[in-house]
Amino acid sequence: MIDPAKLRTLLKDYRSAYEASRQERIKVTLQASGAFRLAWDEWSRNPSDRNGLFQCIDALKIAVEVFSGIYNYTYVFGGKRGGYNYGMLGLMSEDLEGEVKGTGATLVHEMFATLFEPGDIKNRYVKFADKAEQRVERIRLAGKLKESDGHLQQIHPASVYCWLKSPADHYYFFTNEYVNLCVAALGAPALSGRRANFLESVYAYMQELKTEFLREWHDNVSDEELSALVCDFVDYVGSTVREQRQQPTSGCWLLVANPKQWSFASLAEGEEVSYSLVNEEGKKRQIFKNFMAARIGDKVACYESSPACSLVAFAEVSAEQDGTCIRFKKTCNLETPVPLADLKAHAVLRERFEHIQGSLFDLSREQYAALERMTQPAMRWQGPHNRILFGAPGTGKSYLLNEDAVAYFEESRMERVTFHPEYTSFDFIGSYMPTVQGRGTAQEHITYSFVPGPFARVLRKALLHPETPYLLLIEEINRANAASVFADIFQLLDRDKKGQSLYFITPTPHLAEYLGLAEDAPLRLPDNLYLWASMNSADQGVFPMDTAFKRRWNYEYCGIDDAKDALLSVGYCAADWNKLRNHVNKLLQHAGVNEDKQMGPFFLSAVELETVDSFLSAVKSKVLMYLYEDAARHKRAAVFKKSKARYSELCAFSSCEIEEIIEELFLEITEG
Repeated sequence: MIDPAKLRTLLKDYRSAYEASRQERIKVTLQASGAFRLAWDEWSRNPSDRNGLFQCIDALKIAVEVFSGIYNYTYVFGGKRGGYNYGMLGLMSEDLEGEVKGTGATLVHEMFATLFEPGDIKNRYVKFADKAEQRVERIRLAGKLKESDGHLQQIHPASVYCWLKSPADHYYFFTNEYVNLCVAALGAPALSGRRANFLESVYAYMQELKTEFLREWHDNVSDEELSALVCDFVDYVGSTVREQRQQPTSGCWLLVANPKQWSFASLAEGEEVSYSLVNEEGKKRQIFKNFMAARIGDKVACYESSPACSLVAFAEVSAEQDGTCIRFKKTCNLETPVPLADLKAHAVLRERFEHIQGSLFDLSREQYAALERMTQPAMRWQGPHNRILFGAPGTGKSYLLNEDAVAYFEESRMERVTFHPEYTSFDFIGSYMPTVQGRGTAQEHITYSFVPGPFARVLRKALLHPETPYLLLIEEINRANAASVFADIFQLLDRDKKGQSLYFITPTPHLAEYLGLAEDAPLRLPDNLYLWASMNSADQGVFPMDTAFKRRWNYEYCGIDDAKDALLSVGYCAADWNKLRNHVNKLLQHAGVNEDKQMGPFFLSAVELETVDSFLSAVKSKVLMYLYEDAARHKRAAVFKKSKARYSELCAFSSCEIEEIIEELFLEITEG
């Protein structure tokens, strides 16, 4: 059910966009429709004539350029720029061995005639898809189907063909994604179903929207123009919502105030302030999209510009924008403001505070945590000193370790290292190496000196500053021979209740000198030095850890979904990725594949989830490759629909809808 109030609000915004630039889109799309209709009518005079078919293909290519150019629907005809379906049309119209000349073109024409005939869209689509599949199967049996050929009968191409043939009766030239974003924005539940069922739901909804739209749109327009307007409106709403969802969602912001106009410092804790979305000249605030994305409860760091040039308070969003303003409530006043010089000197904050001309800036969780640490007494980590997080690939081990690290340790008091098969104790602890002295002078010469590794560097700092906590982060600890890398430091990993080594070793003279120890002085790990590591037990070719080494660490298992919420808050395609991995993980589980071979939420990065194109590319290059070559290598029949298909055949899917990709590639989930 469409909410009339929400429709009127969105129509008001759409009207402004329509009058400014979108009106021309309506004309161009209807011109593309007219060109296709003329080509179809010409072909219909002689369906066996392949030249008539090619005229329709040319008209389709023009339509693809139109839709891809002004609506950015690269997959709307299947494949990049519709290339799959052009090839399929030509291929399906070829006369196979034993067929009368013109049979192929006639059969393709009959397919489209079925799609274009009057009647229920769901039944027409099912008949069209069946006829197309029958023809595809005959071509496959004739050995003419290429691995790269797509499927003509996808919903997007079929629905667009209908729209081009008769815009007045059809309403669908956008993607499933956009229609559901529009549905949600207008206060209705998401449309359900797949393929024909989804198409039927879309048509029913679009008919309702068309009726409501007509009541509010007072221009005199033809039925074809009205259909094009409604489609364009859905695109406008869907793309706007999508853009808003792609905005920073960490829930952390930096609000900048000019103390000459108003001041955070003058507000009492708990006091609210209203912040206009436009400046004194009536223009939108800089980075206006951030005001649209801010939500109630979001955390806000409050900075005052010249002459204060300091972080002076913390606040939270108390009311989201209402079209005119947004409200903030001050939660904490800083007795000692943090000057800009200190903010710029901080490694995590430097880039954010380099240029802050504006009003509301997005902050990462790491940046906000860094600001909190700078303004609060240091917190001491109360957990284990020797800590290893382990679990399946992509479960967020590094993410979870880093969250704790930035909360309890200053960046300048951390070292980070990644182990690999060639890593040695000389790299980790340090060794004598040749160094150049007096470079560029007449006295330039080579000498040998002790070059510390990351362990020695962080240990030296910890020994020099016993009241300050220091951390060494080790990524992929089992990708090297860990016991060998630690060498005799291995003995120091046994700790007492306070965190100091139970036993000591006598360091080599050059290490003792670097650490500032007296000759033959015993070395113990101090209680302010923490060693944390991540371990992926599913990796192939890793080094096994012996029991003596393992028992000196505290192990924490990262479950397959422990960090799900963290990733779902970033990346536009995160929800689709979660659907895909949940489906595949269940198949792997039913096939008896251990959890450490399943895929965690961070198997794909936030960057790979930013756009549909980057997500689909990662599905092919990472997810399918991992399943095909590793996790499901011996269980393909329990995961893939086409268990004997080559990897390249699996990657040939043309849809961009996650439900259709799952349906095309993977088996259904069966209970029990």
